[in-house]
Amino acid sequence: LEMQYAVTGPIESIDHDKGTLTVLGQAIRTNMAGDKTAIESFKTLTTGDMVSVSGLRQADGTIIATRLDQHPDDGRVIVRGIARNVTTGSITVGGLIVPLSKETTITPVKDGGRVFVSGRMINGQFVADVIVGSAPLPFGSGVKDVSIEAYTPKSAAGVGLTIEGITIDG
Repeated sequence: LEMQYAVTGPIESIDHDKGTLTVLGQAIRTNMAGDKTAIESFKTLTTGDMVSVSGLRQADGTIIATRLDQHPDDGRVIVRGIARNVTTGSITVGGLIVPLSKETTITPVKDGGRVFVSGRMINGQFVADVIVGSAPLPFGSGVKDVSIEAYTPKSAAGVGLTIEGITIDG
């Protein structure tokens, strides 16, 4: 089992009463389910704190956090998600606009496809170092069975199911 954070970066905004926060333009809703330790820990977080968030994305892009870790600022930030509004000059992941360049884009990014972006915060602005557009399934050819956990969006009858840029058929 490998944990991959959906986002790591500084908290841009936080609402302790609603259990929501924004990190690198990603809307996050916590799922603490009565865990008093987690609730008390969440209440100590403030704008600017560095956190790593893992969880599942809803169809609207909101991350339902299943884990939220606070850590010292080491200068590195990341975001994983679905690329939207892809142009030759930029992509959008959640609420984060990421400039594209030949120097930082390792593999092509497709609109509606998965993307990994790593970078740094410089003077309060996100600067990408690496942008990787992902293949539909991020597994080696030896993988025969996959279990995917996600919130499923509503789909019309006869229309295939797509979760996080991965089309499910069969």
